[in-house]
Amino acid sequence: MSGVGATSRLRTFLDLADVLAQDDLVVIGDHLVRIPRPSVEGRSRPFVELSLLTEAVGSFSGRGARRLRAALADVRVGADSPPETALRLALQRAGLPDPLLNATIRQDGQWLGDPDMAWRDWKVCVEYDGRHHRTQAQQAKDVRRGERRRLAGWTELIVTAEEMAHDASQAVDRVRAELRRQGMTG
Repeated sequence: MSGVGATSRLRTFLDLADVLAQDDLVVIGDHLVRIPRPSVEGRSRPFVELSLLTEAVGSFSGRGARRLRAALADVRVGADSPPETALRLALQRAGLPDPLLNATIRQDGQWLGDPDMAWRDWKVCVEYDGRHHRTQAQQAKDVRRGERRRLAGWTELIVTAEEMAHDASQAVDRVRAELRRQGMTG
């Protein structure tokens, strides 16, 4: 009995360069290089190391190679979902500083979580609330996390799918306004 042939995730990413939009390639690239959560996913390594992705894209000469290289410039380790990547790209295009992605925040020895995006200089963080945030248990956990952050002087902004319409303009406006309120200039 013979198996079904399949390509690797990396090869599939390269093959899609000719048919997907640049932002979709960034979403896939972010997914490939993200650091998994072992307790949830049962693995501890990314599907593809960023250095290997960079090497593969650099040597790729197929259709869509230019788009692929442009997308690679925007790939980051840290986004946990396509909406997080889309929001990050919208914030970047709006000229806002690059956030830390799912990085642990500790203040005065207290763990404040791993927000989807954070700007430590201004104590602002963003959480994208997708479908899994709708359970009672997750909502209770989110409220406690938000309270810890607020008491530590952080502002936590919650972004929902509704705010992602129109290139996430509503979310971008909220983030920009809060960063400015917290002292960001420009």
